[in-house]
Amino acid sequence: MVYIDWNKFKVNHPDSQEAFEELCYYLFCREFKLYQGIATYHNQPGIESEPIRIKHNGAIKLAGFQSKFFDNRIDSKQIEDSIQKALDGRYPDLKLIYIYLNLPTRRTQNSFHNKIEQLASSKQCEIKWI
Repeated sequence: MVYIDWNKFKVNHPDSQEAFEELCYYLFCREFKLYQGIATYHNQPGIESEPIRIKHNGAIKLAGFQSKFFDNRIDSKQIEDSIQKALDGRYPDLKLIYIYLNLPTRRTQNSFHNKIEQLASSKQCEIKWI
């Protein structure tokens, strides 16, 4: 696996959040073999682009992604607000959301994982942490 030095990333990309969003966009497209990309405007309410239709667990579902670039620590409120906005707003039918973060998280140490997953689960949506 390639190690990304986020300090070098910030030096090479003065607008680190925008550059990280673009990187995540490409990763999300690649995950679902969307080699032509997603023809959409970025930064939809709560997610980074229009959701896509995928086959997941034997059914056709809507999937989207959210990316957050943090300097020192994860701001879980930002993530929670984005997921809430997506599910309560324009995309109540989302069933899968990929959340891309540049900082590592330890699932056993971060109760925000559970809070965000419960929020999504209450809307029959699954969270995938990247």
